[in-house]
Order: sequence, then structure tokens, then C-alpha cells
Amino acid sequence: MTTPNKQAAGRIPSGSVSVPVWSKLQSQIHQAFDFGKSNRRFLIFPAVVFAALFLFTALGISGSSSPLLAKDAGSSDTVIIGIPRSIRSDEWIVHTPMVVSQVENGQPRYGNVGVGSHDMSVLSDLPVADWTRIFHPNHWAYGILPINNAHAFDWWSIAAGLLLGTYAFLLAVLGSLRWSIVGAIALYGSPFLHWWYTGSTFGSIGWMAFAGACLLLAVTSSGRRRIVVALLASYFLTCFALNLYPPFQIAAGIGVGIVTAGALWPRWREGLATLRSIITAVVIAVGVALVPIGAFLVTRRPAMHAISQTVYPGARVVSGGELPWHQLFSSWFGLNYVTNGSNLRGVIFPNESEGSSFLLLGVLLLVPLPLVWRFIAPLGDRLRGVIIASTIAMALFLTQMFVGLPSIVAKLTFLSIVPERRALIGLGFASMMLIVAVGSSLERLSVPTLARRFAGVVLVMASAAGVIGLAQDFRAVDAPVGNKMIAVALLAAVGIGALYFWRPFVSVCLIAAFGLVVSLPANPLVNGLSQTRDSAVVSMARELAAEPGETGAWIGETYFIASMLTAAGVQNLSGVNLYPNVPAWELIDPDHEYENEWNRYSQAVWSFDTSSKAPVVRLIQADMIEVIINPCDPVLDKFNVRHLVTPWRMQGSCLSSPTEVVGPDGVPAYFYERNPVGTPSTEGWEVR
Repeated sequence: MTTPNKQAAGRIPSGSVSVPVWSKLQSQIHQAFDFGKSNRRFLIFPAVVFAALFLFTALGISGSSSPLLAKDAGSSDTVIIGIPRSIRSDEWIVHTPMVVSQVENGQPRYGNVGVGSHDMSVLSDLPVADWTRIFHPNHWAYGILPINNAHAFDWWSIAAGLLLGTYAFLLAVLGSLRWSIVGAIALYGSPFLHWWYTGSTFGSIGWMAFAGACLLLAVTSSGRRRIVVALLASYFLTCFALNLYPPFQIAAGIGVGIVTAGALWPRWREGLATLRSIITAVVIAVGVALVPIGAFLVTRRPAMHAISQTVYPGARVVSGGELPWHQLFSSWFGLNYVTNGSNLRGVIFPNESEGSSFLLLGVLLLVPLPLVWRFIAPLGDRLRGVIIASTIAMALFLTQMFVGLPSIVAKLTFLSIVPERRALIGLGFASMMLIVAVGSSLERLSVPTLARRFAGVVLVMASAAGVIGLAQDFRAVDAPVGNKMIAVALLAAVGIGALYFWRPFVSVCLIAAFGLVVSLPANPLVNGLSQTRDSAVVSMARELAAEPGETGAWIGETYFIASMLTAAGVQNLSGVNLYPNVPAWELIDPDHEYENEWNRYSQAVWSFDTSSKAPVVRLIQADMIEVIINPCDPVLDKFNVRHLVTPWRMQGSCLSSPTEVVGPDGVPAYFYERNPVGTPSTEGWEVR
């Protein structure tokens, strides 16, 4: 017995799909991207996204946790709603202060932050006023708008890029407006993206999805249209490449790339795309993109070489097989991490960010998929290739995460340099594509009631088993996850799974809604950056740096103070080292005694010890080092260090009496002027 389906326009019965039906679909897709009068409905979703982007930009509202740098540590009246998250330290301690520093100094290519000068255009998605800005649309407002508004545009435009890129990709693959919208929102409402809220996270998927959409349109176009769309694909590929965070780029590139190939295959098989059109589109897209990418690599050769030669992450090799199974289900407990994250931190997962994932219904869907395979992906069906490709992509990621790929495969796919938790971004995209593609097929095709029932029961059982298993693990280590929260997670996972084979669109809408609820609160809504730019520490640093003839460098003790010195725009030896400036480090460690410690991306903590005879560098964790140094050590004269800021009083023959101001969390910050022990020099800032 089969479930009677209404034969609405565009419904395709099981079996092979004729070329005319394919042509009709292709015509719909092209019309969608032509945006004629009859297709203005396809512009509604982009219009809503842009309206939200421009509204938040005009109001200067972002999701930064920078209020934690204020003296009242996050309770500032600039917080509109939500809670600044201390665990988002990559944003409020590292990225946002460096953005402010760049803007304060005119967005230079080289910034005097960290040990020596660094090329600010290679990592951390920082605004730089040179030709590379063309390929960083989120930076376009800097230099045009006030910093509060420009930062708000930067913050929300990366999210807009993911939403619109995924929307365009789904339109090119499915040709369905409603499925494209709900799929894009479902992906956006993923805890992983919001706990790792960076340009590299959103951009790795967004720009690659845009490129995939353009490529799919280019191969079925002709003449000038093919060239124009292929050139658009090359632009988006360049934006993707210049994001420069390989772990996310590799995983997202594999996920989007495999699914794009799956969507391309039936187009070629049915004659809608020829081998010539495919080769032409790919050659134009990749060939043109290689020009700016090549120029970037050549002009950034010293920095790229330094990055590749680092102990961490350059020499890191990931064998795979170490992802805990329950991370596949962690997002169903997203409310727990939003409301009680500090108490859950380190209990099972390292922290909220490292424990975040996607709502991976697509992974669970692999279990019942064989029960309905011949009904939802018959030979000749237009989505068969997409479903197969999504399955292959997920199988690849899951194998690396839980077992480990053969060495040769891991190296060829570059997954050997992607930590398992970073590979989740590719798995999440492929999972979303599978639930949308299968859901669309469930609506279009006739699937026997018995098959739907069996598949639904299996999906519900898999969902329940995963959520209950993770709940038991929480309980086993006395984690503060109550019965109500467990019930919410179980009800959400089981309810969505139970609906999927009967009302797939409603099920995916619920995934999107639940995702937004447990994801958006990961970051607060904050009005402006006054907490960072106008704090007492930053104001005092600017005041001293503005004195006539003042050219000295600074060191801050503790992360808080160091990040505020960065935001002040001064030469800051204690800033984050995006990569090791080897000649500059050699001034501190001429014999390379501590090279294993400093030859890495590092957040450096500087500690002053007046009894120290020589600098000591020790490793705290893989990306964190401590530099212990005498404040009167002559080596600091090589960097012309004139100012020290510390939360503790200290005495030294080279130090003046301190000036005290209130620092973050009400802790005092003492400003010391340091007199040169030898001859002041800027040698340390001149090597690149």
C-alpha cells in the first residue's frame, strides 16, 4: 500500500526522469537567478537578510563579548541583551582588539603587535587597506563608516554570506524556494557556527557554497553567460581561499565540493551539461582565481613560510579516530551550554566552543536510508547524485573522526592536518544537504507507507539512543544537567525525527527553529565598542602614547591588559603572535633554546620577575606560552620598550613610580615608565 500523493506541478513519479522534466527544472533555476518580474519572490529572502544586515550596521550593534574588558566585566549598559561569553576569548581578547588596533593605525599591512612586526593580512581576518580587501567583503565598511558601524557590518555580513551562499547553492541544486530558505536557516542555526563565530567559520562555507552555485549554473549556460557566471565562481573561490584558516577551509571545501560534484553528475548524464561546458567553466573559475591567490602567496611569502614551519600548527599531523561519539549529539543539549555552560565546562567536552556541533539529523538518517533508498533515489532522479554525494562526504568525515582514514587518503584529502573537531564543519554541511535533499524527495516521490514507518521508527530509535546515551554520560560524571533539560533535548530530537518521514519540511523547519534558539544566545547583542575603546587602561595608554616625542613600545602583564594595549593601537610586545617572527624572537632567544615553545601561533602571557637573569619561555598549552623576564632586562631595549602595565606593584632600578587606573573586573592596572638600560632601538620591529 502506498501513500497517495497529490500530483502537484513539478512532482516526479519514481523511476527515471526524462530530459524535458530536467529541462523544466533547469529553466526554473535559471529563471530564479535571472530575477525577472515573475521571479521577484526569489529576492525576498536576500532582501530580508540585507535589511537585517543594514539595520544592525546602522545601529552599531554586534555580538561581541568585548564588554568583558570593561571595569565591570560585562555588566555594562552597552549590553542590550544576552551575556558576554568569556569562553569566546578568541573574539574578545584576540580578534576584536586587533581589529580596533588596525583601524586606529589606518589599517596597515604590517602591525607591531606581538614579538616583532607581523603581516596582518594573512590570518585572523583583519582589515587591511590593500588590494586583498576586494576579496574580504566584510571589511568594506572600514574606512567608510565609523568603527562601531563598520564593526557591526563586519560581524553580521559574514553570517549574511553563509545564509545567502547556502541559499544560492540550494536553489541551484533543488530549484525550490522554500527548501532553499529553510535549509539555509537550518545550517545558520547551528551551535558550532555561533560558538566559533569568526569570518573563517562562516566564510569557509558561505564563499564555497556561492562558488558551487555559480559553477552549477555556468556548466549549463552558454556563451557570455557561462563566462560571466564562471568569473563569479572564481571571485568566490578567491574569497574562500583568502579566508586562510586551513582546518575549516579543507573540511568545508571537501563537503561543498563533493556535493557539487554530485549535483553536476546528473546534469552531465542527462545532456544538460557537456564535457566541454564543464571543462570550460572549471578552467575559467579555477584559472582566474589562481591569479589573485598566486599573487597573495608570492607577496606574503615570508609570513606563509613562517606559518608552514611552525611547530604548531604547521607540523601538526592528525591521525584521526579521536572524536568522542557523543559530540554528534551535543547540540541537542545546546540549551544546557547556553544557560549552564560554566558548570559543564570540562566535564565531558573541553568547553562550550570545543563541545559544540551541528544538529546532525543527516548523520542519523544514514541508518534508515537503505529502507527507503529505491523510493527516494531511483535511477534517473535529479537528486540521486546529491544524496549519494552527501552520503559519501559524511562517510569520509565520519571515518576520519571515529576510525582514522588510511594515511594516503588522509594526506591526499589534507584531512591529516584537520583536527577532528574542526572537520565537523564539513560534516555539518553534508548533513544539512542530505536532510534537505531526502526531504524534498519524500515530498515529490511515492514512498510506501510501510517503508516510511520502518524508516521513521529506526530514525527515532537512533535519535533517542544518542541523546539518552549522552545524558547518561553527563549523569555519570555528575554534570549539572537536570531532568527537564534532558527531556527538552530528547523531545526535540525524537519529535523532529518522528516527523521527518511524514512531514519532512515541517521537521526541517523545527530543526531550524530549535537551532536558532540554542545557538543565537551564544553571543550577546552589544551596542558599539566603547568597552574596548574607552576603558581606563586604553585611554591611559593612548594619552601616554600621544605625548610629544613618545615612540616607545609596551608590554602588558595578563591577557586582559595585553589585549587592551592592542586596542589602544600602540606597539605591543605582549600582543598575540599570529605566527612567529623568527628574527625578532632571536633577539630574545639568540641560541634558540626555547624555539619549540615560541615557534608557533601563540597567545603569550608575559610575567615580570625582577630576580630573573635571562628571559625564559615556557609552554602552557599548545597555543599558549609564558615569557618570564626581568622588567629591566637589556633585551627589551632592542624593542624600545618604554611602558609596562601590570596588575601588581613591583620595583626595579629602571622603573618609575606607577600610575594606577581601574582595569577589567575592577582590578587595578599600574602603569610604569621604563628607562632604557642600554641604547634604545627599534631593531625588533624592523625585521619582517
